Amino acid sequence: MKINIVENTVLDLVMKDLPAESESEFKQSDSLDKAKSKFSINVEFEEESFFVTFNLKLATADGKGIIVSFKSKFVTDMPIDEDFKKSAFPYVNAPAISYPYLRVFISNLTLNSGYDPVMLPSINFVALKDKTMRRNKSLES
Repeated sequence: MKINIVENTVLDLVMKDLPAESESEFKQSDSLDKAKSKFSINVEFEEESFFVTFNLKLATADGKGIIVSFKSKFVTDMPIDEDFKKSAFPYVNAPAISYPYLRVFISNLTLNSGYDPVMLPSINFVALKDKTMRRNKSLES
């Protein structure tokens, strides 16, 4: 099966001053930086395409809050079957392919907005695979 990433889209974006008391809403166990972010991944399937969506809440060192939903579309040359949906590719490889686009978007957004650029850290998507698969199944129910 051939798989290509064909599109990246920002679905939602909020950037605002963040009062100190609001930073607690950015703290969660799935964080990129345990003190200042909240991060999740969702995977959706269609017949010959699938989507990886990153939801990120981030508190910057400049006191800004960034909330972004970033979606990548992948297309296949064959219909997606149940074996593919249960494989590691949509939960590990596809997020690893699309995450650099989110990283560069956040870095450019903060830099071009006049703030210190935020460079999101690398992520071990293998470690997040089971949680992402469980989240995906709960969304389908």
